Amino acid sequence: MRTLVTLSFIVGIVVIIGGVVNYRLAARSHETPQVISCDALLRDGPGDNVHVVVTDFRLHTDEFAVEGEKGSDLQSHWNVAFIPVSPARLGVVGNGGSYGLILQTGRAQEPGEIRGLGKDGRLHGTIVNSVTQLNPRAELLLKKSYPNTDFSKCLILAHETTPPSMQTAMITLWSGGGIVLACVMIGVVMGAAERRKERAEDVAFARETAF
Repeated sequence: MRTLVTLSFIVGIVVIIGGVVNYRLAARSHETPQVISCDALLRDGPGDNVHVVVTDFRLHTDEFAVEGEKGSDLQSHWNVAFIPVSPARLGVVGNGGSYGLILQTGRAQEPGEIRGLGKDGRLHGTIVNSVTQLNPRAELLLKKSYPNTDFSKCLILAHETTPPSMQTAMITLWSGGGIVLACVMIGVVMGAAERRKERAEDVAFARETAF
C-alpha cells in the first residue's frame, strides 16, 4: 500500500509540472495564431502569443537532425526531426550554420516527407522553449548538430501544435494537486494507524512483563 501511495504521489507531482508548463503556455498564447514573418519573429520574438504561423522563411532540409528510438534505423525512419529555418531573403546560404529558429516536427519521418514541409509557405506551431526547456537529449543533439547556434536565443517551433487552453491547464493543475493531497492524507492516516498499533503493542508488552 505504501509503495502504491508513493508512486501515486510521484505521478501527481509529474501532473502538476505538466500543468505548470501548460499554464505558462496558455498565459502566453491565443487560440488564433499570429501570422508573422520569419524576419519579424527572429527580430522581435513571439511577443504575447507563442501560437504562430511563420511566413517568408526557408527550410534547410539538407541540414536536418533526427531523434529516434535506440537501435532504430535513423537513415530511413525516426521519431522527431529538427530542421533549421532562416528568413527567405538569406537564400540557400542561410546564416552560415548559426540559426535563430528550428522547426521540431514529428510529422515527417523520412527524408521525402522532410522535403515536403512548408510547401504552402506557412509553418504553424507553438514556440515551446519560450516557456520551457528542451529535454536534455534533444538539447545535446541540437548543440552537436548546430555548434554555431546560440541556443540561449534560438527559438524552437513545435510543428502543428496548438497551445492548451487556460481551462485545460487549470484542470491539469487541480488534478495533480488532488492526487498529491489525497496521497498526503492517506499517508497521514497510515502513519497514525501505525503509531496506534505500536502503542498497543507497547502496552501489551508492558502488561506481559508486569506479571
